[in-house]
Amino acid sequence: MSKVTRRRINGRDDRTNIHRKSLGKIVNENKSLISNSSFLILLDHQPYHLEQAEQQHIDFQFSGHTHHGQVWPISWITENIYECAFGNHQRGSTRYYVSSGLGIWGGKFRIGTRSEYIVAEVKSNKK
Repeated sequence: MSKVTRRRINGRDDRTNIHRKSLGKIVNENKSLISNSSFLILLDHQPYHLEQAEQQHIDFQFSGHTHHGQVWPISWITENIYECAFGNHQRGSTRYYVSSGLGIWGGKFRIGTRSEYIVAEVKSNKK
């Protein structure tokens, strides 16, 4: 077993960008910077296709976009659109957090959901 010696943070363009690279391509382009002891963090605005981060052995993915529905009962809809629309989630050894965020979209209000400001301490289980 090796100790985590590096943390690598990769950002990913929004999925609306037609030139967005696949996560596999981003990871492959950075292979020379990644070792088995690297802790890989992915910032991906929208929490779609969480299986991609798991397949690429990402340790932690942080996303937003959903606003957790912003207005109840829309939170029920976002919970059906996304595998994880808000909060902690795990697939295999990949952990995820989807924030409801500070901002709002459309109307300048929230009903039944809360804004949140995240201060995260990310610790690796890798030895």
